[in-house]
Amino acid sequence: MDDVYVGDPALSDRSWSRLGTFVRDGVVVLDGTAAPGVHPAVLAGLAVPDRERPDAAEAMIRLEHSRERFADLPLPEAGGQPRPAGSVTVQLASAGRYRGEVAITLRDLPADDRVAVLGTVEGAVRPPGRPELSVRLAAPAPRPGDH
Repeated sequence: MDDVYVGDPALSDRSWSRLGTFVRDGVVVLDGTAAPGVHPAVLAGLAVPDRERPDAAEAMIRLEHSRERFADLPLPEAGGQPRPAGSVTVQLASAGRYRGEVAITLRDLPADDRVAVLGTVEGAVRPPGRPELSVRLAAPAPRPGDH
């Protein structure tokens, strides 16, 4: 890439930062919110840049090296949550050799007991090419009455 043109004069500082990360490092950062109870080691693993698998799936972005990185991490114990577009998911042990595979849904998908939702990102779209992706999920906001 030789040039980047931005047509929005009111781009936020966060957006400028994300654009800079892409131009400088070639990494697309996807920000979102973690589901309650996701282990910090899993959140840290998501932030490590990865890229989409070469055998792209129509309904999701599957991270190429996630199986190796997540297979031995403390994954959620249960799956079966709804998977609306933008869900960051992981295959559980019951998925066999797919255990640890992380995906970002591009459209609503039905619940699957072999898949747990780790969090959500806003506006998930497949970036052109196969750039590296980093998923950064913030801790969920406390609910009223939580301490």
